[in-house]
Amino acid sequence: MSLITALSPFGANIQGALGDLCPLSPLGNRPEDVQAWNKVYAEDQKPPKEDLSWEERRDRYNAKIVQEKTNKWQWVTNMALKYAETDCPVKTFNEVVDWGMKKTGLNYKSSRTKAELRAHVKEEFKNRGVDYNERRLSAKARPLFLLIANFVASHYEKHGNRKLEDVIAWVIEKKGYQFSEEEMAKLLCYVKYLLERISIDWEVLSGVKLQKSLPLCIRKKNKEISSKTAGRGKGKYAPNLVKAVFAILKGRVPWYPFGQKTSRNDPNWVTCKSLHYDNCKVLFSEKALFRPVYELLELGAKVKDIVCEYGILLHKHHGLAVDTEFSVWQPTGLAKELKANVCQKYLGL
Repeated sequence: MSLITALSPFGANIQGALGDLCPLSPLGNRPEDVQAWNKVYAEDQKPPKEDLSWEERRDRYNAKIVQEKTNKWQWVTNMALKYAETDCPVKTFNEVVDWGMKKTGLNYKSSRTKAELRAHVKEEFKNRGVDYNERRLSAKARPLFLLIANFVASHYEKHGNRKLEDVIAWVIEKKGYQFSEEEMAKLLCYVKYLLERISIDWEVLSGVKLQKSLPLCIRKKNKEISSKTAGRGKGKYAPNLVKAVFAILKGRVPWYPFGQKTSRNDPNWVTCKSLHYDNCKVLFSEKALFRPVYELLELGAKVKDIVCEYGILLHKHHGLAVDTEFSVWQPTGLAKELKANVCQKYLGL
């Protein structure tokens, strides 16, 4: 018996009246209070549970698994069709299916399941009228295309600056090959595909595309020099790059550790100073060359590229000095051209 019923004869009526009053929200935020309030006052929003037998549940689950499998297989088929529609498909049919399976995230280890998937993709190709063997490069043309592509890659690895079509035409003329227009289109596509795979940007090297983002080999910010002098170059240059710049310009300082008579540094390597010959009218100035060489090293240029370009410009400016009858030629213009040429030819800036 409740306290209200015990104290008043009208307790039952009062309790009934209070029971009809529905609180707007549960008292407190505790989960058990909210659940109790929902059981009493809230409407049940959940749909009625289906009363299915275990056979129906099994069939529904199996149908869901089959549908997911069909969707993934169709995804692999679409990727294989997209690759087959390219200008120059190179992979075999099984390699294309395995590539699509890897991209989709399927990891079938059973040879039977893989065979079923390949048969499914082959059937879809047949239904859509796509003959993959005709689109793929023939076994006769593939080694010739590979040989030509290797010659082209070697040309650009040696910092060649000719256009791609000119290099291909030069290789074909040198080897004496003959291709039809259709085979030439496939050859051009195949060479572009191979150069892309080995990370050679022929458009930048040949000058077709002059604008390009900075390469990934940019050096990180090095520790700055802490000089105690009156602010001369304080915090301006990284010490390890400064050593590299002077090594490129005039060579490394000989090092004789532990009283050895021979230096561990190689004094016979090619430097910018060693490229100056006896009657060269261009002066060798470390003051003019330090800044451009330092900035090129910061951008990630290779040492052999800088020295090679310096040797080319050295002969050019010596010829200008001879033409203008100057006895001494200052290398200020050479330093500007050195940075511009290396940035444009090798870094794509």
